Amino acid sequence: MIEFLPAVPQAVREGIEAIFSGRNGLDFWVAERGRQLAEAQAAFAHAVKTGDTRIDEFRRAMNKAREAFASCQSEREKLIRLVTHPEMAKVYSLLADSLSEEEQARFILAAWDAQIDFGSVKGTRAKAKELAAEIADKAKELAALMHEFKSLGFGVVQYEQIERIEKIADTFATWRPLHGNIVIDAATTTRQISHKQTYLRAFIALLAEKVGISFTPKIIRAIAITAEVAIDDPDVTVTPREVRHAIKNWENSREKF
Repeated sequence: MIEFLPAVPQAVREGIEAIFSGRNGLDFWVAERGRQLAEAQAAFAHAVKTGDTRIDEFRRAMNKAREAFASCQSEREKLIRLVTHPEMAKVYSLLADSLSEEEQARFILAAWDAQIDFGSVKGTRAKAKELAAEIADKAKELAALMHEFKSLGFGVVQYEQIERIEKIADTFATWRPLHGNIVIDAATTTRQISHKQTYLRAFIALLAEKVGISFTPKIIRAIAITAEVAIDDPDVTVTPREVRHAIKNWENSREKF
């Protein structure tokens, strides 16, 4: 049973409870991942006891199950914090002056959804950019070889073929590795970005694109408080000024996405 803050409106309560309950609810998956972890741990312990030669396989399965269970638990805790943390009472007070209960529910879900682990996305983006540069170099090299081959007077190489290869080289040389998901692109396209900045960019992108709210002073204050609660790091503070800066960056960059 979730002990909601008194300030949490009914629509938010119903939305959270719907996420937790049912066959595909978060509570079900936490329990299911816990069961799978227990089974994997038991299998690993049995392998150790019996000297099973597949012990490394059982260890990998156990570690994978542990990560899955921890991930489900973390998602549950992140969502609960948004409706039970004392500081969120201020947020609901600010939101009540500007948003309907349904809009407040979407605001809270956006705050939860913005807590994506972008680490793997950034790694994939870097690899994609590296491969694009390599493709551009190879295409330029191929085009140069085709020019040289044509100059020898043997075989048939059309200028149109060479031009197509040169266009491929130009395309990949100037390619920007965008993911296609506007929230992921907003949060990960800048180098040397902190976790706080990443979260704010994702949160703001979700609010703008999915919720469609205006960034009034009260909403900006609500975003700042919510971000601090969501990030849950005693060394991290989020100010309205930082939120306004993140909004400005979002507005300046949205045309690129």
